[in-house]
This record gives sequence, structure tokens and C-alpha cells, in this order.
Amino acid sequence: MLSRDDEARRYRVSTTVIPMTSRTRSNNPLLNLAVAVACGAAAMYFLDPASGRRRRAYVRDKAAASRHGVLDYANTQAKRATDRARGAIAGLRADWLAGDADDVVLAERVRAALGHLVGRARDVDVSVSHGHVRLSGQVDEAERHAIVDGIAAVHGVKAVEDAMGARSEYKAPPGGPVH
Repeated sequence: MLSRDDEARRYRVSTTVIPMTSRTRSNNPLLNLAVAVACGAAAMYFLDPASGRRRRAYVRDKAAASRHGVLDYANTQAKRATDRARGAIAGLRADWLAGDADDVVLAERVRAALGHLVGRARDVDVSVSHGHVRLSGQVDEAERHAIVDGIAAVHGVKAVEDAMGARSEYKAPPGGPVH
């Protein structure tokens, strides 16, 4: 049988005093009062016997809708990242498996790229021989460098020969037509 002191020691809980630091409490009594008033007002607002149930349900529904919105956004972003990764892998696989394209396919790739690079793609003639592309025709001087750089980036192009001339368009004299 245990004595009363032994029994008290058995159930005694050691208590340690945790000093309150500036993180756990504020030295500003006005701020403490404002926080207490705000907590009291929130409790009165949500625990009101007349409208508290409706207000709590409204906040609960808004929180659930926000959670669904965040989940939808996260799922959309994850799907977008997955699709981009799949696209990058497919592009790398296509580059790896494609090898060297024949001249006819390469000429079509160059024509397709020209449609994105120049205002009038039909003004540029394309000839391809063993991966070497020769561009001829008349283009604006401002488009010329972009065309050569864009065609050099086409898959399968080994070299680009620039034989294009500057387009000279007729411009009316500033005073108007002369008769």
C-alpha cells in the first residue's frame, strides 16, 4: 500500500514555466485591447441566436467554394505542366527519330517557316540540296536577317545561302503624281 505522499508523487505533473517572449505577447496594451474586442465582436457575430447559424453556414460555404477553386487551379496547373513535359518529350523524340530529312521534306519545312517569317512568302524562292538551303527573291531589308536566322533554325537545315535582293517598291513623289 502506498502512502499518501507516494501517491501524490506518483500523480504529480512536473510543471515548467515558459517565459513569455515578445513573440507570444505584445507590450502594447492598446493592441491587446483591440484584439480582444475584435475576438469578442466575431464571437457575437457568429454566435448570435437569431442570425448566427445563417452567418456560420455562409462562411462555411464560402470556405468550401474557395477550397474547390484552389483545387481546380492546382489541378489545371498540374495538367498544364504534364502536357508541357509530354510535348517536350515528344519534340525530343521526333528530333531523335527523324534523322536527316530528304530535300523535298526539308523544302516544305522551309516554306512553312517562311510563312511565319515574311509578309509575302511567295516572293522568296527556296532550293534545297543535301540540307543546304538557298534563298532567292526580293524581300524587305528589315525582314532579311530574321528570315535567314529563322530558316537556319529549321530542323534538318545544315547551311543557308542568302541570295535575296532588297525589294524596291515604287513610292510616289511627295508632291503627288506629275503629269
